Amino acid sequence: MKKFEDYYLGIDLGTSSIGWAVTNEKYDILRFNKKFMWGTHLFDTGNTAAERRIFRTSRRRLKRKKKRIELLQTLFSEEISKKDFGFFQRLKESQYFIEDKTIKNKNTLFMDKNYTDQDYHMEYPTIYHLRKALIDNEGSAFEIRKLYLAISHILSHRGHFLFEGELSDNLDFDDIFNEFVKYLNEELNIDFKIKSDVSLQAIKKILTDKMLNRTKKKEKLSELLEEEKNKIYQEIWKLLVGNEAKMSTIFDDKEYEEAKIAFSKGNYDEKEEEYESILGEKILFVQKAKAIYDWMLLQNILKEDKYLSYSKVKLYDEHKKDLKILKDVLKKLDKKAYKEVFSEQGLYENYAKKNKKEEFYKKIKSYFNDNNTDEIVKNILNKIELDSFLPKQKIKDNGVIPRQVHQKELEIILKNAEKYFSWLTEKDETGLSVSEKIMKIFKFKIPYYVGPLNSKSPFAWIERKEYGKILPWNFENMVDISKTAEKFIKRMTNKCTYLPEKDVIPKNSLLYTKYMVLNELNNLKIRGEKIKVELKQKIYTELFQKNKKTGMKTLIEFLKSQNIVVTKAEITGIDGTFNTSLGSYIDMKKIFGEENIVKDNYKKMIEDIILWITLYGEEKRLIKSKIEEKYLEKVTPEEIKLILKLKYKDWSRLSKEFLTEIETMDEETGELISIIEMLWRKNENIMELLSYKYDFSDRIKEYNGINKEEKNITYEDLIKDLQVSPSVKKMIWRALVIVKEIKKVTKKSPKKVFIEMARDNQTEKKRTEKRKDKLLELYKNIKNDDSIKELEKNLKEKTNDELKSKKLYLYYLQLGRCMYSGEVIRLEDLMNDNLYDIDHIYPQSKIKDDSFDNTVLVKKQINADKTDEYPIDKNIQNKCKVFWTSLKERGLMSNTKYERLTRTEGFSDDELAGFISRQIVETRQATKVLANLLKVIFGSDTRVIYVKAGLTSDFRQKFGIYKFRELNDYHHAHDGYLNIITGNIYNTLFTDNPYNFIKDRKKINRAYNLNKVFERENSVWNPNTMISKVERYIYKIRPLFTRASYEQKGGFSDQNISSEKDKLRPLKSSGVLSNTKYGGYDKIRNSYFFIVEYTEKKKRIRSIETLPIYIKNFIKTKNALEKYCKENLKLQEPKILISKLNYKSLVYSNGHKYYINSKTANSVTVQNGIQITLIKENYETYRKIYKNLEYLKLIYKDEKIVEEKFLEKLPKLLKKSKNAKDLSEREISEKIEKVYEEISEKIEKGIFSKFKSTLIDYMKECDKKISFTLLNNYNKSCLIQEVLKCLKSQQGKFDMKYSHNYLKSYSIRLNKSKILENDFYIINQSPTGLFEKKVFLNK
Repeated sequence: MKKFEDYYLGIDLGTSSIGWAVTNEKYDILRFNKKFMWGTHLFDTGNTAAERRIFRTSRRRLKRKKKRIELLQTLFSEEISKKDFGFFQRLKESQYFIEDKTIKNKNTLFMDKNYTDQDYHMEYPTIYHLRKALIDNEGSAFEIRKLYLAISHILSHRGHFLFEGELSDNLDFDDIFNEFVKYLNEELNIDFKIKSDVSLQAIKKILTDKMLNRTKKKEKLSELLEEEKNKIYQEIWKLLVGNEAKMSTIFDDKEYEEAKIAFSKGNYDEKEEEYESILGEKILFVQKAKAIYDWMLLQNILKEDKYLSYSKVKLYDEHKKDLKILKDVLKKLDKKAYKEVFSEQGLYENYAKKNKKEEFYKKIKSYFNDNNTDEIVKNILNKIELDSFLPKQKIKDNGVIPRQVHQKELEIILKNAEKYFSWLTEKDETGLSVSEKIMKIFKFKIPYYVGPLNSKSPFAWIERKEYGKILPWNFENMVDISKTAEKFIKRMTNKCTYLPEKDVIPKNSLLYTKYMVLNELNNLKIRGEKIKVELKQKIYTELFQKNKKTGMKTLIEFLKSQNIVVTKAEITGIDGTFNTSLGSYIDMKKIFGEENIVKDNYKKMIEDIILWITLYGEEKRLIKSKIEEKYLEKVTPEEIKLILKLKYKDWSRLSKEFLTEIETMDEETGELISIIEMLWRKNENIMELLSYKYDFSDRIKEYNGINKEEKNITYEDLIKDLQVSPSVKKMIWRALVIVKEIKKVTKKSPKKVFIEMARDNQTEKKRTEKRKDKLLELYKNIKNDDSIKELEKNLKEKTNDELKSKKLYLYYLQLGRCMYSGEVIRLEDLMNDNLYDIDHIYPQSKIKDDSFDNTVLVKKQINADKTDEYPIDKNIQNKCKVFWTSLKERGLMSNTKYERLTRTEGFSDDELAGFISRQIVETRQATKVLANLLKVIFGSDTRVIYVKAGLTSDFRQKFGIYKFRELNDYHHAHDGYLNIITGNIYNTLFTDNPYNFIKDRKKINRAYNLNKVFERENSVWNPNTMISKVERYIYKIRPLFTRASYEQKGGFSDQNISSEKDKLRPLKSSGVLSNTKYGGYDKIRNSYFFIVEYTEKKKRIRSIETLPIYIKNFIKTKNALEKYCKENLKLQEPKILISKLNYKSLVYSNGHKYYINSKTANSVTVQNGIQITLIKENYETYRKIYKNLEYLKLIYKDEKIVEEKFLEKLPKLLKKSKNAKDLSEREISEKIEKVYEEISEKIEKGIFSKFKSTLIDYMKECDKKISFTLLNNYNKSCLIQEVLKCLKSQQGKFDMKYSHNYLKSYSIRLNKSKILENDFYIINQSPTGLFEKKVFLNK
């Protein structure tokens, strides 16, 4: 057995890939099983459960509705059976054809001799007509089946449960509107002032005026404000009346420009999560605005009527009247239009069934001339304008109706019914009457903190008092609500970023808001200097503890009161305004008083209250009971009432223990001091406190107790409970699977582990803003500057793709001027590298920062004269400060950039240590989580070292070992290997304490230079001897390659019912409903493949088949699978050869390897199982060609222009070095032809010679049309690109339309039987690929 020496492990993390490598201390890749130990492992990205949760919630809602109806039927069954024994059976089978029903009758509701369904619908055209009749106590309505139908409808459509108590308590417009205005004033600093002579009654009147459309309402409401024309106020009114409003305008922040909200579209609830991801806490503003909009809708729905059914019946009558008018008008006006509207499946039917109101209104308006003087037509057009033509009962707006409205009707209907049916008042052993039980069913809603009632469900956490059936009238006797709520708290609480065993605190807790404010305040600078601690503390107590929102204006006024006169431009460190506040502190101060809120016993109580509000949200009853249970003596009923009005949501990422119990020694006082106290006493932010200047990081490690015994590497032990996104969870698990195998192979832990998380990971959703739109908006706000006009005109001609050029974007950000001289730059000279450079304000030798905050466009000559020292030369600062200030004030320069340009002192030791620290300290959650797990798995002797994203990129650039993602997937393995080298160089050079490194350098009077880290020899790196070794591995040694195979899970099929007759999933699993009659579910999803042998035309045939997800659980054995083949697939004498073959399984067929991806009727779609490599020279040639082709195609849409630009670039593009002579056309052709020759050789005679695809045919057909050697260099390059694209992809287009007029669809489909012929076998790979097992069918 091979014994392994000390080794290093490199890991490159991506959300769908892991690159890994194992080396010795000299960077030689170790070997095992005659294989080099490095590789790429690909897997599908982990998805959130959002879609499944939506479906699960919907199913649960429907199931609970069905349960309510079943309970109602139980209460009515005895009495209804006396009248009509088959009534419930007919209702149950109402959707069936007559021949499929138990009772063969066309009537569903009534089949009496003198009263049928037709009679019923004539008497009650809608269910609301019946409800109205029961409310009005009409004797004929009190037939038991009619009573059941009305109550059943009310229980099925109960309305929302957002309001507690009486409806009148929740629908006071003055309270709702005043709460909204208060939020605008206190939270958003928007002074929404209504004219002094205007009452709220006037606003109510406008909002509910049926004769005004939304735009007219907005105009009239605007007149009521002191600042009528204010664009922010205009946008707020738009939002309130239901028109589309831009959040970017309301909040005066382009960050929110994707949030355009119109409540009238009826899709707000569906999109609320999306809006919240954009707006964050400001979603509360939208929710308060929607409360006003919902109030307006509810008033319009209820109108002046006492009951909802009254107003719904009026809508029906109004619709009927409008319909007759429209029919009469169209008959006279245009018979063709009449037919278009009223034919079967015409416009009216679509409107009635599918609610396509806008489309319907638009079409109706098109039939009438704008100048039509007919009063009837005018009335129709006016009603369309008011959104009230042909009103319907069933609309999305019904979602605003609260349950109290339906409850009111149910109560009066039951009260009236009791006069006719005495059994409704009879009480049973529970002490409740039938009427009381019906009201219990109506009011009962399972609190969300109780969750699923089935305690066996994997999603359940319910605690019971007793076992048995839970009913609406015994819920509190059966369920221990308090214990269940406590378990819910534990389920919902995430874990701390730094102390993974500790629970996080609410985002609005007093402690966390204090942390957030202090952390932001500690970044505040005046004229480039951090403010003094005493001033910081004054700002905290005088501004933040007294105002919910602190803006720049407030800060400047306060500083003035402290005899500090500053301009806005001189204040930096914050982004224009403060983003944090002590909102919850101010809320609680108003309730409990300033003198109480500082007391420790009150602080504990307040933190508990904030926790309960965060946890239980709208469940005011539970919040109230919690307060009364624990703090009844401290809190008055009036205070509880105020507390219940508060809304807090979301969680922080930190625990109380992290902020208050992690302590270090204060050098000044000698006392132990916590992180929160340090933030108060110092002016350093959290990242500075966690740097090497203090030992908080060591205290965190001690607190976590890293030196635990090793854990089993199982998903349940290590991953399941991690509070990270599903994609991160999956990424970490796949990495641990690799790690587990390497440890198994080596039988020891690595000496060092180097981990890097790829920069392009998608673990956190980020919004991108179009650069062109941003610039145009900034330019638009610049007044009285004629020089802008020409720039703006040029800018409008540019595309967003062109503006991806950093030079061009900086050009427009700097108003077309050099940042160090202010001189105008001619646009046509911009791309001349001999004239203009991009310079880094903080030198690259000190910090790797390529952000726009650190880069400027400058004249090359000035940049050459400027040394690599910092700060920037005083002469440049004096000359350009006015220019820089103007850019900052116009929004074209950030505060950070301005501060870096204008700063007058050099870097302190702390800052220099911080710069290095950024290169070796990881801040991303996913990497930290993996690092902690690796420490647990490997033990204390293994050092886990972060490699910051960018170090390997710098190394590649330095030595010309460029990454080329589009050629193959081996770059992940290469990065894993390079992580070891770059990480070890940095770790050895800077040690774990950059602060000490800086001090040591200072002692010998030697500065460090990050640009030369990889160039210089040290104890672990010699570029002169080692770079050749690195190149050998990268270009000559093929890494291992594996894909994670998987069984598909999730939805059974498409959710929409299809009328297709063939291959549909039945609507019911029992198969009662025939597909041919009732349709079924299309696009059936399969769980996995299997291989079966069967008889066809007296021959034994083998084929790959699939097993649908919806029947997977019924197929547990080979016999069951063979039965499925017989009965469902109609195969004769089936014999299962392979019971399960996962998606992405690797197979060998007819001399080549493939991954199995999917299956159609008779073929299997596969993907190439072998990745292409090229020799170094060809690799570099094609990499340059590809990058430039893609860039030019992105910028120019005309391929002729792309061709011209590409050919123009090639002579410089493909030469060996900058100083080398431009290549001739012949030399270029030779280079490109070498690439094609290598690829062709591999396809015709090499590793792809047995590859079954249409690619070789396409290449031959193109060659017949025009020989490769006769093509120009552009078309040669395009052909190579298409060939390599097809080799790597599963399907797509082979597009040579431009040069050959040749375009073909490309996919690799193999016959489901032929793929199994000859030497077929399955290759089961271990995650690393170090182990393989071949599975032959004949064995």
